[in-house]
Amino acid sequence: MGRCIAIALALVACGRIDFDPLDGGSSARCTFTSVSIGEATTCALDSRGRVYCWGANHDGQTGMPASPEPVLAAARVVLRDAAVEVGVGKSFGCARLGDGSIWCWGDNSWGQHGNGATAPAAVPTQVALGGETALELEVAGAYACTRRASDSAVMCWGQNRFLVLGDTGAPADERMPQPTPVVIPGTAGTKQFVLGHRHGCGFDAADQIYCWGKGVEGQLGVGTNANSAMPVRPGGLAAVQAIDAANRLTCVALAGGGVQCWGTRYLGGASFDFYQPTVLVPDGIEVATSNYGGCAVRADTSVSCWGYLYDQRPTPIDNTPTPLDLTGIASIEGGWYHYCAFTTSGDLVCWGSDDKGQLGRGEVESDPRPAPVAQLCD
Repeated sequence: MGRCIAIALALVACGRIDFDPLDGGSSARCTFTSVSIGEATTCALDSRGRVYCWGANHDGQTGMPASPEPVLAAARVVLRDAAVEVGVGKSFGCARLGDGSIWCWGDNSWGQHGNGATAPAAVPTQVALGGETALELEVAGAYACTRRASDSAVMCWGQNRFLVLGDTGAPADERMPQPTPVVIPGTAGTKQFVLGHRHGCGFDAADQIYCWGKGVEGQLGVGTNANSAMPVRPGGLAAVQAIDAANRLTCVALAGGGVQCWGTRYLGGASFDFYQPTVLVPDGIEVATSNYGGCAVRADTSVSCWGYLYDQRPTPIDNTPTPLDLTGIASIEGGWYHYCAFTTSGDLVCWGSDDKGQLGRGEVESDPRPAPVAQLCD
């Protein structure tokens, strides 16, 4: 007892303990500033830099002890200091702190914690960045990436498949663990990047888009279905202001207005492939992709979506972008089978699959209608 009290400030020394340097001491309705969506887990960051997660927790991806039962109430991930960014993948999560370090929790079977090991850990563990400071964090599927401060190159760790973490000499479709960060060749000078499940895209120093990794469904945008360990450039794009990527799809919002996408989109049981940028929403100003579709915020702050909303369900959203009963949206985020968006007044609303409570309503009931997240935070 005395030993743990004496070193309570060194949180990891005694494992996960109740002390939290960010503890506010009371509960109130959560006020979130950003959100990240995984397969069936949602994590959000509040204005004090605290990370909360809810939904599926079979690998401890909410920051709570692993359990087959979903976490329906927002669970705080205990970190050593305030976070500035959070990301969640299929079954693990990571946070970037204000000091430029990254800490990960949940599944580590593919080295998603980036600390050189593949053993599970009961508390968030620090990614071994080799002395680098992280400027950005993205998490998707079973891997994560950051942009390092020294040259703004992209560094990644976790599961390597379809060359998303580089060419190891193994067959491209073979899953390989990469438990320490590796640099993606040709990405120095990157200004911003995003990750799909097995491909990534970024802005270079000249604000040009590049992509790498899996290209089987045309998600690299170069007119073929080839994979690439090196960055390649989609053609025919005007100036881009935002980009997002998912499993089989990449989309951009153009600086002059309009959303263009490439890859695979779905309608019912059929798929439609378009290997080069194609206009989907002419007046779109922001875009979010999901496992089987996407949504765009339009110039009038309304939202239109396309593709599947749920896994293995008849299509409730047509392949042609269809308006939702939703306006006043400032930003939007897509996951595997659900979406969340911030309204212009700062409220967080979510819709889609809710089989693990990932919509944050304290229940398990999928719903195609957007509704506010009802969570209490300390």
